[in-house]
Amino acid sequence: MPLVALLRHGEEDGAADGRQGLESRSPRGLSAAGRAQAEAARDFLASLDAARVVCSDRPRAIETALIVAAGRPVDVVPALGGMDLGEWEGRPASELPELGRVLSDPALRPPGGESLADVAARFRSAFLGVLPPEGDAIVVAHRMTNAVLLAEVLGLPPEDACLVQQDPGGITILAREGTRLAVQMLNLSPLDPLRRRAVTSRG
Repeated sequence: MPLVALLRHGEEDGAADGRQGLESRSPRGLSAAGRAQAEAARDFLASLDAARVVCSDRPRAIETALIVAAGRPVDVVPALGGMDLGEWEGRPASELPELGRVLSDPALRPPGGESLADVAARFRSAFLGVLPPEGDAIVVAHRMTNAVLLAEVLGLPPEDACLVQQDPGGITILAREGTRLAVQMLNLSPLDPLRRRAVTSRG
């Protein structure tokens, strides 16, 4: 049964010092910690014979994918990008009292942005569309896009997507059969020795 490694990109440059607002379209790449996370993911996934490596068009995702790909070609797919925040782009969460409601009600959107339902429909279609007909795959995307897809796979409603943790550089392993997906491992952080495990067998 083919496997898909779904990753959140590594830590973005500037994230650790708290200077960032909410920036789904940020032009920044990875921090030093983010590059270390991507390198650890590459080593963890070394035994995965990926027929395709795909990422969103955000610099932090591209940089993560290039490291994880270890010399294999990387396909950039804009539809795998993060949640569109519209007019909230770049603003800190502390200035957005409606943020919690938008992230807990699938029908609500930021002004000019996407709802959770929008993200779920867009990302699921793009995700399934980039998977190779045969063989394993690696997909590098973003916190909320990954969480919304995984909430669906786990049988959770979209409004509970925020409960599906996605750490920077975290790896989720999915088994797939056609369009059916099953979680084998969730949000593994290879740099954390307490969570370091081998990729499951395909039995």
